Amino acid sequence: MIATLALETEAAPAPMRRPTPIAVLLAWHAAALRGLCPVNDGAPRCGWYKRRLIKGGVFVPARIWMAQDICPETGELLSDEVLRCEVNGLPADPEEAWTWISGHPVTEQEFRYLAARIEFATRHEPHDPFAMPSRPIDLNQTPVMF
Repeated sequence: MIATLALETEAAPAPMRRPTPIAVLLAWHAAALRGLCPVNDGAPRCGWYKRRLIKGGVFVPARIWMAQDICPETGELLSDEVLRCEVNGLPADPEEAWTWISGHPVTEQEFRYLAARIEFATRHEPHDPFAMPSRPIDLNQTPVMF
């Protein structure tokens, strides 16, 4: 009886903190891509997006993701999950950026294309509108393609 009582008074191990599954994190984004128009409650959602930095400018890539510090041995979260955001390759506040990007979800492939397009234009075509995404497109200054 005493041995049983001692086992009952020992503290139970704390439950393991599991990271939020990717499918759950991207559920809102996937529904938006399918055109299901999920309810936008104002909370930033993980996914890939695009936005304009200025009226009449080109679209730039944006993404929101959940930073998760996970133990490789146990799969347990080592610290709290943190929402991160990037707009045009620069860190941004997810709450502030959500207002501008929530209406323009894109696939990961389109996100990567926009990022590569801007990088190429910046390096090789300085007069291309994608080289200067913070300026509106001026068709008088844009070179003719043929």
